[in-house]
Amino acid sequence: PSHPPPNPEPPMECICCICLESGFPPWRGLHCNAPESPESPESVETSPAHFVCQTCLEQHVESTLGAPVYVRRVDKGLVKCPVRPCCSPPYSHRDLAQHLDSSRFDRYVA
Repeated sequence: PSHPPPNPEPPMECICCICLESGFPPWRGLHCNAPESPESPESVETSPAHFVCQTCLEQHVESTLGAPVYVRRVDKGLVKCPVRPCCSPPYSHRDLAQHLDSSRFDRYVA
């Protein structure tokens, strides 16, 4: 039998997992890289590619940057998917550089 690819292409219209607004094209935000869980593929916690719209992503990064040092240490200073729990690795520097303005990205990598 044919199996779907492990990380299918994101849908053409996305729903932000923070503000729950819909209709975003995939390039107006960022998807995490959560693998699909075969036990519960419909679950929000384990579904692939949680989407965060541009505005919410910027606020999520600001929140991460403003977190206490001991909290940031747990995640090694990296920004993770806002869906908890989510087994996706942190967002890559490359992805964040493409979606954040330069001053916000510079604060993130500092």
